[in-house]
Amino acid sequence: MFSIKERLESIGGQMSILPTPGCGTTITMNVPVPPEPLIRSPALSRKPEVREILLAEANRRTRILVADDHDLVRNGVAQLLSTDPTLEVVGEAANGREALNLARKLHPDVVVMDVRRPVMDGIAATRHITAELPGTVVVGISAFSEAGFKNEMLKAGAVDLLDKGEASNTLIATITRCLAERSIEKHV
Repeated sequence: MFSIKERLESIGGQMSILPTPGCGTTITMNVPVPPEPLIRSPALSRKPEVREILLAEANRRTRILVADDHDLVRNGVAQLLSTDPTLEVVGEAANGREALNLARKLHPDVVVMDVRRPVMDGIAATRHITAELPGTVVVGISAFSEAGFKNEMLKAGAVDLLDKGEASNTLIATITRCLAERSIEKHV
C-alpha cells in the first residue's frame, strides 16, 4: 500500500486509507488524468501501437543495478527497491568498474549510482554507461549532493542526483517519474 501511495503522490495523485472497526477498510485513490491534448495528440494518433507498447512496458518489472561502495548503504537501497513489486534488483556493484561491467552484462533499465566510488568514480562510470547503453537511466545518490557534484553527474548523463539522506523518501518516485518520461519520449 505504501508503494502505491508513493507512486500516486509522484504523479500528483492521492490515496487515503480509512479503517472502520468491524466493517473493513475503505481505500480511496485519486488519479490525475492527463490533459485532453496529451491523450489525443497527433503523435499518438499516428502511432496506434504506442498504447500497446506502453501497456506491455507497464506490466514488466524494471531491472535495477545498485552501485555503492558501502555494503550497508548498497544493501539498504536494494532492500528499499525490493519493497516495490514493479522493481527488481538484478545486480549490486561495490565500485565504478564493477558497475560498468555489470551494466554491460545485465543491461539494466536503471542504475542507482553513488558518486564517490573507489576504482572508478560514479561520474566516470555514469559517462560510460550512458554512452554505451543509451536506454539506461542513471540516478545518482550521494552524501555530497551539492551543486558541483550534481552538475557533473547531469553532464555525465544521469537524470538526477539525490541526497542519500533523502533517497529513502524520493528514490522510487524519481525512478518511476524518469522511466515514465523516457517511455513517453521514446514512443511519441
